[in-house]
Amino acid sequence: MPITGRCLCENVKYKISVSPISQGVCYCRQCQKSGGATGLLVLHTDAFEFSGTLSSYETNSDDGSKVRRNFCPTCGSHVFAQILDVPGILTVKASTLDDTDFFVPQYLVWTRSTGRSCAFPSKVPSFQEDAPLEVVLGMAAQT
Repeated sequence: MPITGRCLCENVKYKISVSPISQGVCYCRQCQKSGGATGLLVLHTDAFEFSGTLSSYETNSDDGSKVRRNFCPTCGSHVFAQILDVPGILTVKASTLDDTDFFVPQYLVWTRSTGRSCAFPSKVPSFQEDAPLEVVLGMAAQT
């Protein structure tokens, strides 16, 4: 079952050993600035292995959480992020998956940060800001 991915230059490669906790799309301004609206897979850190060298950059999110964004120093691909206020969890950028067909978003977050002309799928729950932690961590039933 391993899910694999890599950065653009292929210097950073990773493997995900179990199914993600959840999958979503983040439209916050920081994700937009770091690479556009971002599809993400939410994982337990022990389900993620990577090889290669990463650089990181820390910011405060729109809701005040500290976020560490990890990227390839050669090509600049944003590979994964850690919300430091939620230890043991990380988010892998879906655009770096080897097989992007695997990615099916279960929710959309920070939709208030998009342009007026952005349309959202009607069957995917959307949140103007962060989704409740229960949704992100897969503990709530989704409709």
